[in-house]
Amino acid sequence: MDQSEIQQGTYNLAQALVAEAEEIAAQCALRGAEPDLHFEVDQPKLGIPDRLGLAFSGGGIRSACVGLGILQGLSRAQLLQQVHYFSGVSGGGYILGWLSAWIHRQDSCDENPQQACTYLRRATYAD
Repeated sequence: MDQSEIQQGTYNLAQALVAEAEEIAAQCALRGAEPDLHFEVDQPKLGIPDRLGLAFSGGGIRSACVGLGILQGLSRAQLLQQVHYFSGVSGGGYILGWLSAWIHRQDSCDENPQQACTYLRRATYAD
């Protein structure tokens, strides 16, 4: 569903879910990730894909530091690219703001998420 279809009128939940699935599939294709993680392979799917989301809580700079550790761990385990949704408030928003900016700039550099987390950790401890 393109923007012109959305702007022409209202659409229902099924249409929104289809548009969301298409966008997630496109984003996953760009980073070599799976749009459906297939968590429970023995269970019937019912047509609902398994997706991974991360939520980072508030708490100022301390929660941003915890979030950094989580991002580093996921990056080292090569799971960060499999996350479909991110959410954060306050300190959690600090680290997600950085991650979002880094991802946006990633096209202009050859770094990977592990290098980015290492860079952020060095910058944090350099002060």
